[in-house]
Amino acid sequence: MNRNLALDGLKVGLALSVVAQHAAFLAGYSALGYYLTSDGLFRVAVPIFLLINGFFLYPALSSGRHFAWLKRLAYLYVFWMAFYIYMWFKPEPLTIRNVGHLASILFFGYFHLWYLPCLIGAVLLVFVFRNVRPWISLLTALVLCAIGIAIQYAGAYHWFGNTRVDELFNYSPLHRNFLFFGFPFVYVGYLTNKYRLHRRIPLTALAFIVALGLALLLAESYGYRVHPGKEGGFEYFASLILVCPAILMLFLKLEIEGFTKDLALFANGIYFVHVWFIVLYVRIADLSGTAMALLVASSSVIGSFFLIKANERLRFML
Repeated sequence: MNRNLALDGLKVGLALSVVAQHAAFLAGYSALGYYLTSDGLFRVAVPIFLLINGFFLYPALSSGRHFAWLKRLAYLYVFWMAFYIYMWFKPEPLTIRNVGHLASILFFGYFHLWYLPCLIGAVLLVFVFRNVRPWISLLTALVLCAIGIAIQYAGAYHWFGNTRVDELFNYSPLHRNFLFFGFPFVYVGYLTNKYRLHRRIPLTALAFIVALGLALLLAESYGYRVHPGKEGGFEYFASLILVCPAILMLFLKLEIEGFTKDLALFANGIYFVHVWFIVLYVRIADLSGTAMALLVASSSVIGSFFLIKANERLRFML
């Protein structure tokens, strides 16, 4: 099967940017640089992953292979949740609060694994909307996207003050889920393939949209950084819905043909295993920031090599 190696290379770059986010790349050198990358430019990673999955969902749905696709995602989720079980499962008294917390982890996923249930739910929703008029489905996706962004902004900027509503809006799964986050990007990726949008939009126009979108993303990131009441990170910038599809289409236009799937598998391996290395090095080494990010990135690349070999026998790992 022919593959676009430019797209697979993009996946590796996106996976490494997720590593950089979680390992606080540049934190020891420049507070501004760290913020504009980890809570700015690198935030394009997960939306583009969702767009790519949406792009390849179209042929899967067209050929009736979507259930096999969902089955593979479910296997991935079960395997990696089991892999990290010692990090998220702690024997605790059987109280309503503890049971609710455990149910939340199982439903939304541990740490970076939230991506998989988000993707699964989004795929199911695309299946529901597949025969609805495209403009209605797209409008629905954009409205849901706007709601998710509004929730993120309301929580991050504390629009509701020190209230229970503010606490709720600062609960990441409220906006970072299949409905408000996953479906909009997966569906746009789906439409990109269905209507060959990457072939219809000129390269110069895409380059301009990418440049404009990245500028807006940096402006949003900087605006939040200088806000006096900020707490925690910011994930759902409004500019992502503009810049991420344009980046995907730009790489789709490159069309570097190849036959190996290794780059894509390396990207998956890096994404799934890097948190294990972060936890390991936090326990055994006095490292942080850029040094930690580089060590975790290199270890994840090496670890992915062995995961790919293991995946040749156990197909549910990557």
